[in-house]
Amino acid sequence: NPGLSVATKIWSPSQQNINPTDASPDNDENIWLADKRLGLIRTWEGGANGEFITLQSPDFSDVFAMDARGDNLWAVSGGYNLIWAAAYNRNGFYSFTDEDWTSYNCQNGTCNWPALDTIRDFVDVEISSNQNIFLASWEDGVVELRDGNIYQVYNHVNSSLQHSPVDINRTMVSGVKLDANHNLWVTNSAVENILSVKTNDEVWHSFNLGSSNSNIDVGKLFVDSYNQKWIIPRRNYSLIVFTDNGTIETTGDDEVKNLSSSSGNGGIFAAKINCMAQDRDRELWFGTDEGIGVIYSPRNVFSDGNFDMQRIIVEWDGYVQYLLETEVITAIAVDAANRKWIGTKTSGLFLLSEDGTEQIHHFTTENSPLISNEIISLAIKDNGEVFVGTNQGLISYKGEAAAPSVDGSNAYAYPNPVPAGYTGPIAIKNLYEDANVKITDISGNVVFETRALGGQAIWNGHNFDGKKASTGVYLVFASSEDGSVALIAKILFIN
Repeated sequence: NPGLSVATKIWSPSQQNINPTDASPDNDENIWLADKRLGLIRTWEGGANGEFITLQSPDFSDVFAMDARGDNLWAVSGGYNLIWAAAYNRNGFYSFTDEDWTSYNCQNGTCNWPALDTIRDFVDVEISSNQNIFLASWEDGVVELRDGNIYQVYNHVNSSLQHSPVDINRTMVSGVKLDANHNLWVTNSAVENILSVKTNDEVWHSFNLGSSNSNIDVGKLFVDSYNQKWIIPRRNYSLIVFTDNGTIETTGDDEVKNLSSSSGNGGIFAAKINCMAQDRDRELWFGTDEGIGVIYSPRNVFSDGNFDMQRIIVEWDGYVQYLLETEVITAIAVDAANRKWIGTKTSGLFLLSEDGTEQIHHFTTENSPLISNEIISLAIKDNGEVFVGTNQGLISYKGEAAAPSVDGSNAYAYPNPVPAGYTGPIAIKNLYEDANVKITDISGNVVFETRALGGQAIWNGHNFDGKKASTGVYLVFASSEDGSVALIAKILFIN
């Protein structure tokens, strides 16, 4: 525009290359920059000098996949693109442990881990029970971390994984999942044997799943509670299911089934399946380009029972329809209360009841702090915190459902004491699963009653009449597995 003139040019404050996404001046002649790589930058003297303010966060906003176990979260940056070609992403992976973020990546040609010089495009992550980390790379196989260090890189040279038929230097792995016996299952794309396993005793095996499943692109992998392996191929209206029938070394009893749109053979109603999760009732939930599908009896795949994918019929806003039928579902996670967290391509995040028929929450950028309506991945920590990976970065939500306690002996309330002026929720944690909880005043009058979501109950600090609790001591009683009721906590309420 000829009516505009350049006021300031900012190139390299304090000799740092920048990649800004936003800028704003203040009243003290500073210019503040939001930078993709360097965080928040304050510049002055025409941008020649800069102060770099690093936030406690991952180095990059990329989120392709996540996994949570216990109090630990790990995430990978990606990826492959829409045509399944390499993205050449060197932003690596990152962890969140003890409220601290650690990033492993390459920036400006320098890698904080030397091995990342040649390993890119991390697309999946799995945390083992002893906190070993397995990372899937679309470039070079599987990376295993132990005690925070690279223990081994598995590729076509030292495992049953196979290299790309068009590039012998690439071992394209799309999924990593552990079974109940601590065997690591791996999907290996575009090769003859698309499924491999590293057993708990460090022996590798690969499996040929038939000619129709050889040399094809395969994506996400899931191992269900029946030890069946579910693979999402690139082709439409398709799922691959495999079982070794409990004998990894013996292939004679292996079974493979290709599910399709046909009734009696899966009944897949949508061309693309994007994600899957198994709930606490052992049902399999699938996210598709046309909403949600459920296989209620996945163990029937290799028997005579019904295993067709079903659609849930709901009534919303006076209309009867299939659950989220107009939404592209990108992520599913099941919390400790068996509720379903559903991520979508364009409509944000839904929280549904156990059976999917009730919408509990619908978070968007318009009604919540959610930073984008495009959800990429979901993961839930044992304490109920829901991590939401979006195309603009990561955000978390303090969920009401948390993992239950084994014996209920270490239950406690937080905050306690409840300070004057506090209006937030009061959480009773580490309960028996789905315990019935009653809160009474010191005289034994019941002021609140609820049922735990998983192992956590929430009290809003009000009595049955909706009035805020008076100053005093309140007693928390919870039912145990045998039906007996015990006093588990005392809460001091200051009003």
